[in-house]
Amino acid sequence: MFLSKLESLGNALKLIDNHQKVMGTEEVPLFEAHKRVLAEDIMAYHNSPPFDKSAMDGFALKGENTFGASQSNPKTLRIVDAIGAGDFCDKTINEGEAIVIATGAPIPEGADAVLMKEYTTTDGDELTIYSQVTPGENVSPKAEDIKKGEKILSKDTFIRYQEMGLIASAGYDSVEVYRKPKIKLIITGNELVEPTKEEIDKAKIINSNKYAIKAMIEDAGALVSISHAGDTFDEVREEVLKATKDYDVIMTTGGTAISKGDVVLDVVDDLG
Repeated sequence: MFLSKLESLGNALKLIDNHQKVMGTEEVPLFEAHKRVLAEDIMAYHNSPPFDKSAMDGFALKGENTFGASQSNPKTLRIVDAIGAGDFCDKTINEGEAIVIATGAPIPEGADAVLMKEYTTTDGDELTIYSQVTPGENVSPKAEDIKKGEKILSKDTFIRYQEMGLIASAGYDSVEVYRKPKIKLIITGNELVEPTKEEIDKAKIINSNKYAIKAMIEDAGALVSISHAGDTFDEVREEVLKATKDYDVIMTTGGTAISKGDVVLDVVDDLG
């Protein structure tokens, strides 16, 4: 059998579209979700950040207390505590007070701004400031990035490294994704041999397509298994028939022309 009338590219793409199969789903650990496709909407379980936090290393204070401060007109405040990232301070900042704060630490009660350390000097608990900040400056407000309860990613989203971070921030340690398609790649041809540095027998060629096509399938996000069949009807038919039981897609290479060993089309026609 020979396809004397070939399909146009447009018709071939339509045939593929009309026979697409939506895969089932599975839950995987988030660590294994990169380059998978979401099978669920991602809803935020947490605010991010979960509190007003410092965007700089420096001093949490009342912005109003810094107004007018400059190199030529420094002001002095009193340091009453220190907060590191991961720590919490239950003190309330009063007029003329400041708290040492690390990037990412919660803004203490009473403070509304952070003055960068570079614009200050200290002597014991005495803080001298040489610049001013406005209320809200150098503060990342609660839920600035993600608001609890909102949808941050939609079903059918391809998970890149950016989405990995968002999903983790939303509170997920596992996620529902579509199952990877299982592809059977059947390489046909009596002339094919594996790569070798030795002299190749006459009429033989290296099976380079096996490696190139496998990589292409894996890049597309599918699982691939490869087998080789010689150029006989029975051998090719057996491989194709076995593959129909366990695989979502069967791909073949070669065997579609008009020479003696080109039997793939005959096998497909026979199997219907």
